[in-house]
Amino acid sequence: MPFYKILIRFKLLVVCAAFSCANLPVFSQLSDYAFVENKNSWLSSENPAGINALDTVKITFAEIYLNKGNGEFKNYFESNNSFEYGVLTESYYRLSAKSIVSGKILYSSFEGKNMGVSNSIDPYYNPFDIVEYADSTAGTKKKETYYLEGTLSTQLTRRLLLGLHAGYKNISYYKIRDLRHTNDFMDLNVKAGVQYNFNRNIETGFHYAYRRSTEGISFQSVGNKDQQFNSLINYGAFLGKQERFGESGYTSSSDNKPFFNKFHTIGFQVNLFPFRKISLYNELSASTRSGYYGKNSSTSILYTEHEATLFHYKGIVSIKTLNSLHKLELVFDTEDLVNRANDFREETIEGGNTVTVYIGQNKVLNRTVSNLKFGYSGNFGIINNYPSLELKAQVDARISDIMAVVYPVYRMEHINKYTATLSAGKNIFSGNNIYTVFGTAGYSFGTGYAAKDGLYNSSASVSVFTIDRYLYREYEYLTAARIKGEAGFRYTKVLPDRKLKLYTELVYGYTRAFDVSYLGNSYGELSARLGCRF
Repeated sequence: MPFYKILIRFKLLVVCAAFSCANLPVFSQLSDYAFVENKNSWLSSENPAGINALDTVKITFAEIYLNKGNGEFKNYFESNNSFEYGVLTESYYRLSAKSIVSGKILYSSFEGKNMGVSNSIDPYYNPFDIVEYADSTAGTKKKETYYLEGTLSTQLTRRLLLGLHAGYKNISYYKIRDLRHTNDFMDLNVKAGVQYNFNRNIETGFHYAYRRSTEGISFQSVGNKDQQFNSLINYGAFLGKQERFGESGYTSSSDNKPFFNKFHTIGFQVNLFPFRKISLYNELSASTRSGYYGKNSSTSILYTEHEATLFHYKGIVSIKTLNSLHKLELVFDTEDLVNRANDFREETIEGGNTVTVYIGQNKVLNRTVSNLKFGYSGNFGIINNYPSLELKAQVDARISDIMAVVYPVYRMEHINKYTATLSAGKNIFSGNNIYTVFGTAGYSFGTGYAAKDGLYNSSASVSVFTIDRYLYREYEYLTAARIKGEAGFRYTKVLPDRKLKLYTELVYGYTRAFDVSYLGNSYGELSARLGCRF
């Protein structure tokens, strides 16, 4: 049986579980899942050995959720009218004093109206994008996501732990209007890690991760066969070349062409305890990325090839007292990516077979994106792994530099985006009921420039195309000043044994942008959840 069909069947079981949790066996004490995960920094580590830091026997949640979004303040590839539903379950379970396992299963279904422009699931992940020229071809897009992961950590000796992790994601994405595209995304991620504790004051770790993803894209037109569809091969900042849908090229109807990526990552962790109630966690990792668009064989075409280096750092200061937990967190990520387009010709050899002969390469993109986050979280009035009050403050910065080239023309783009967020949540305990109110307030703005164009050689000639209206929609979305507010309420029913909780949650978020010209000025999203924790 195909893997995705197994997941579909399991999805139905999870939905049933969310409504019948009262009949399930439970072993853990009353705990808040998010707080338990947040207590120990090893649980947020990329090293799978770190989950052994969990201090409860078992904690699980299963839920169904609904999201409804509406509004015109959206990025160029997003929907102004969308609906999503899904089921999610996560769990930690201690097999013995030395071994623990964790797992996650997700299914989601998304439908967005009035979507066009980008033909990628995530245009910021791929090294280039294929963009529709006309706004009139926008239509409904649907996406189904399946995700499954599992982690095992076991203690080999008193000081040494071993961890293994595997995760698999499958996404089906398609557009219901010509020019139609169908995307099949598969992502496999495996990790192995060790943790060595020198003593109570020094804990260290090392891990290796391998990841590979493939996003196959096929194009089709089923309506008026006389209608012509043009696309921009957007190498970056909406600079590239124009292509007409047909039997050859990036958007040909004759085959399915994949975006392929593979990553190799090594990471190191050090957790220090300078004082009994204070821990200093540090994680540093480096990755290499390589891949291509097309099919890597002699009888097909490899259109582009890319490579990148990535660095990640996370530092967490945790201060624990009898009934409070304070954390300061600093996270930095950066990726430097280069994409090259192949020059080629097709030749017919003896026997009538056609082969691809590569002549050379041209660098078409250099993209550097860095993200910096600094935040504080405080949990107060903690009783039995359940805080009565949570406060958070966070500042984020995203810096993006793009240089796209279609010789002799080049285009540079520079965008800085800054966000500040404050949030608070309060749990009110009343008998076997927990009432939770929470809210978030944020402000965001950006600086930079959308495009600076130039020529390497003024005497050279080449066909270069841009779609500036999309360029300025994206730039405005990323840099426009805006405020965002979110308010939510959760009701939790604690069963008499105080080990099982049924909950329902409702959240509404609203974004209001200022001084916008290319987009609308607002976006709202309503979310609802129903599930159980035990």
